[in-house]
Amino acid sequence: MIKIFIENQIAKRTVLGRLLMFSNEVLTLTKFYLGFNTFSTLNLQFTNSCNLNCKWCGLKRGKDIMSEKTLIKTLEKIKKYHIKNLNLWSGGEILMHPNIINLLKIIKRYKNYKITLLTNGMLLTPSLSKKIIELNVLDQMMFSIDGGSGKECERLRSGVKWKEIPSVVHIDGTTRPQTVRKKDNPRYHKLIKEFEKIKGTPVLLNTSFNDKGEPIVCSPQDSLKSFKKTNLDYLARGNFLVKKQ
Repeated sequence: MIKIFIENQIAKRTVLGRLLMFSNEVLTLTKFYLGFNTFSTLNLQFTNSCNLNCKWCGLKRGKDIMSEKTLIKTLEKIKKYHIKNLNLWSGGEILMHPNIINLLKIIKRYKNYKITLLTNGMLLTPSLSKKIIELNVLDQMMFSIDGGSGKECERLRSGVKWKEIPSVVHIDGTTRPQTVRKKDNPRYHKLIKEFEKIKGTPVLLNTSFNDKGEPIVCSPQDSLKSFKKTNLDYLARGNFLVKKQ
C-alpha cells in the first residue's frame, strides 16, 4: 500500500512518475502473458469511462468496456498462477460499466482470491449497493477521495458534489458511512427514502442524542429534557412527533 501511495503521488506531479507507473504495468503484463509466475496481484480495468474529471488524472477517456467473454478468458488464464489479490480498478470508474453486476457474478464463480473494488462512490445508489452486497463476492470496497476539504475536493475532482452533505464529513476530510437495509430497520429505511424524494440525496446524519457535556439520552424523559434545552425544532420518538412552540 505504501508503494502504491508513493507511486500515485509521483504520478500526480511528474511526467516521469507516469512513465514509471506505465512501465511497471507493462512489466506486469509481460510477466503474465509470458507465463512467469512471479506476481500475486492482478488489476482489472472494466472500462476507461469515468463520471468525474480529476485534474491529476492521466486517463485517456473513452467508451471501451470489458466484455464478459474477455473476463472469463482472463480468469481462466490466471488459474495456473498464484494470484492472491484481484483488484477491480485501474483507470476508469468501474461502476460506469453497464453490466457490472454480471461481471461480478462471473468473478464469483472463479473466486479463490481476495477481491477489492475501488470506486469514487458517486454512482453507488441504494439499489446498486444492495445488489453488490447480496452477491457476497467482494472482500473489500474502497472509496477514493481527494483533498482535505470539500472545496479542495471539488477543485481537484470536477463533478463531485461534496457540499450536498457537508455535515457528515470530519474535520480531516474523512467520513464513516453506515448502510441501512430495509429488512433490518424498515421504518428508518423508509425515512431515508422519503428524504431522498425531497432532497435527492439518500443520506441522513446519524449522531448521538445529547447536548455538550451531557450524557447520551436513554429514556423519553431524557429526550424531552434535552429537546427543551437545545435548538432542535422537532423531536421524533416512536410514533410521536413533538414540535417546539
